[in-house]
Amino acid sequence: MNGILWGIAPQTRSVPAGGYTVSFGDFPGYLTPPPQTVTLAAGETKAVTGVYTEIESESPPIYIPSITPEENATITVENVMITEMTISVKENVENVRITVQQLTDKPAEIAIGAPGVVYRYLNIVAENITDADIDVVLINFKVEKSWIILNYIDIATIALNRYDPLTGEWTSLPTTYLSEDDTYAYFSAVSPGLSVFGISGQALQPDFTVSVSPTSGSEVQGGSTTTTVSVLSIYGFTDTVSLSASGLPSGATASFSPASGTPSFTSTLTISTASTTPAGTYTITITGTGGGVTHSTTYTLTVKATPVIMWSNPADITYGTALSGTQLNASANVAGSLVYSPAAGTVLSAGSNTLSVTFTPTDTTDYTMATDSVTITVLQATPVITWATPASITYGTALSGTQLNASANVAGSLVYSPAAGTVLSAGSNTLSVTFTPTDTENYNTATDNVTLTVVAAPDFTMSVAPASGSVVQGGSVTTTVSLSPTGGFADTVSLSVSGLPSGATASFSPASGTPSFTSALTISTASTTPAGTYTITITGTGGGITHSITYTLTVTAPPAPFIVPLALGIVIFVLAIGIVMWLWMTRWRA
Repeated sequence: MNGILWGIAPQTRSVPAGGYTVSFGDFPGYLTPPPQTVTLAAGETKAVTGVYTEIESESPPIYIPSITPEENATITVENVMITEMTISVKENVENVRITVQQLTDKPAEIAIGAPGVVYRYLNIVAENITDADIDVVLINFKVEKSWIILNYIDIATIALNRYDPLTGEWTSLPTTYLSEDDTYAYFSAVSPGLSVFGISGQALQPDFTVSVSPTSGSEVQGGSTTTTVSVLSIYGFTDTVSLSASGLPSGATASFSPASGTPSFTSTLTISTASTTPAGTYTITITGTGGGVTHSTTYTLTVKATPVIMWSNPADITYGTALSGTQLNASANVAGSLVYSPAAGTVLSAGSNTLSVTFTPTDTTDYTMATDSVTITVLQATPVITWATPASITYGTALSGTQLNASANVAGSLVYSPAAGTVLSAGSNTLSVTFTPTDTENYNTATDNVTLTVVAAPDFTMSVAPASGSVVQGGSVTTTVSLSPTGGFADTVSLSVSGLPSGATASFSPASGTPSFTSALTISTASTTPAGTYTITITGTGGGITHSITYTLTVTAPPAPFIVPLALGIVIFVLAIGIVMWLWMTRWRA
């Protein structure tokens, strides 16, 4: 104080009454407060405080040997936002030392800050040069673009402000925008001297924007459509914005979700129409209001009528039938085109199928596209079995592919009844087949049958009538053997007998023939042929076939001589005696 070093503050000292100048010592990294003048009365106590302002960064000292009016001095500045200075002087100056200090705040002794939003304060310390020496100083400086964006600064208002310690006021210096890169915007300002400077700019007015996406849409009468309304904050707008819509056609309503919010936010606008809302195109105004600010945008709404499609469910069709105008026969109440799916010519699978149609109206301004669908039932097709009546076969011939030769018009399997290998009885027989298609979805099972005649094999039958006879030893008996053909038998049959008793012979008349024929069989016995009953086998042989039948022969002995007359005489004699006795008895009683 008054040139006397007191030491490190705080200090308390008693001094005589009077006037004093208090100076503050330098402290590295901080801006030294200016000296303060204090007047003390006897017994009065005063506190003197100096506020140090932190130096954020500092340029290396820059030495300039001399500056003349004829030769300006241009210096490059490092570590701070001032990048270059060009000094013009009125009089020669020598041994100039320049240091630029970038401060974290305005110096404490400056009561009022620089106008606007301050970016940086800078203190230019000059030695061996004063404002009286300076004609003009051209100061180039830079500002971070991130600061400009974050603080919504209007770049056109960025300026270098100089503090005048004599008036205690800030002066905004003429400032010119030079250029910018990815990080900084560059400026140049003209100053009448060197002192404390403040780089500042004016913040833009907080505001918001209203936009809509999509900007247009269409809906049918009685339908609804949506769009997204975006409300974006600019320059830090934070008030609530309410949304509304106007210009709706009759019967239409609009709703927002949400109906208000703090930007930035989005809202879904739903516009619903009634069935009576007139078709046409309407301009809907969407308005956002908040913070005393109103902004609007527009949305184009097109209301369209829906064409009426007439289309009945078509009649059932059988698989394999291609779609045609018989099924695809929809119509509409207005002009336009119909596109079907599936298209004409398509063969549908069996079962229930959906047919669809899309109608595009000729008048796309007032009518929307329409769709409709119907159901058609496709019945399973019945496979066609081809099976000709087979030629007759002879009994004994087993069934084979010659007879079981059916075929179908689609892939599948055939099962026959009776099966191959079966030998049928002679006569008319029914052959059946069951066809199972491989494609069981679209084809059903089919059956068919044919008649096969089985012809009996060539043969003959034999019979004898009478089938039995009696003969006395030494006598003969005759019977008739009959032969009949079957199956077209035409060979000669020879007859023979076996089983004759001893002494007996047999003869046929004729002994052979082609059936049909009859032959008289005569069996002759000898007197020595034993009496008894015999089974005679009659055999016919011909055409490789042999058949036999039997004949029963009874041989009896002849009666003995006189035995009958004697017996008869005895009988007569007995009867005569009986009669005589009866007569005698009758008389005697009388």
